[in-house]
Amino acid sequence: VLNEQMDRIGLPGQRNVISANGQAGIYVDGNLAYGNRFENNHIGTDITGTVSRGNSTGVSIGSAPGTIIGGPAPGEGNLISGHATGIHIFNLDAQAIGGLYNAVVQGNIIGLNATGTAAIGNTSNIHINNDFNLIGGTTSGAGNVISGGAVAIELRAGADGNVVQGNTIGLNAAGTVGIANASGVVIGDAATNNVVGGTVAGARNVISSNVDGVVITGAAATNNQVAGNYNGFNEAGTAAVGPGTWGVLVTQGASNNTIGGTVAGAGNVISGQSQAAVSLNHGATGTLVQGNLIGRNAADTATLGNNYGVVVQ
Repeated sequence: VLNEQMDRIGLPGQRNVISANGQAGIYVDGNLAYGNRFENNHIGTDITGTVSRGNSTGVSIGSAPGTIIGGPAPGEGNLISGHATGIHIFNLDAQAIGGLYNAVVQGNIIGLNATGTAAIGNTSNIHINNDFNLIGGTTSGAGNVISGGAVAIELRAGADGNVVQGNTIGLNAAGTVGIANASGVVIGDAATNNVVGGTVAGARNVISSNVDGVVITGAAATNNQVAGNYNGFNEAGTAAVGPGTWGVLVTQGASNNTIGGTVAGAGNVISGQSQAAVSLNHGATGTLVQGNLIGRNAADTATLGNNYGVVVQ
């Protein structure tokens, strides 16, 4: 879709299977290509959603504000699996129009089979080099299941002001069994002012069984907030799933980032890590670690210890 508006590719009950193409399965670009929707497709698998037939990239979005991939209602989410990159959101010059996010990604299964029970991994599940995108959301059904890849979500150079909320990262679709990514959420390069989680229950990401839960890395990765998430648990917050290695890792000069917060609901619950819940190292400066529950279950009724709680080195 190039400079076309308000198209719908796939509808509930009207699925496309978009697979085995040399480049992107879906490509959207052009400043006039706004408001397009992609729903209920199998992108990178066979019609049953069980066999990998990947494109190079599943969905590639350039300067196309208001693009919607999936949706919170039953039958709107896509299956996006089997690619080198599942979703790539790029073009540093794109701007949100009329208060819209540049892209909204909701209700999809990314990196798994259609039932969300086994990996058909993308190498990078979601890769973002662009501002003001919403991955997930706070309403019921808005969260994505993102598992089975090398990285679940990468926010890289030019990724500013993105919001990652309500997702299940590193688990099956039921939120009970680990299907790990190597890294859950990576905020790196010059990515700034991004929010992973939030202060209301619907904003909570469940980030479990990954080697690294959240990584903030690089001297220009500043003013990002990781708040209100479960890290190391099932979705109920009652039992450890993993183990992961590092819950939150701030490294390589990343500065002035916040893990938790002082507002009600901002604290993360980080437990069951084989190394540390929070690690600040290699020149990380100005990090605030506030209001978190570390080494217990979400209700603070049982111990789910990490090897270390907080490491500063």
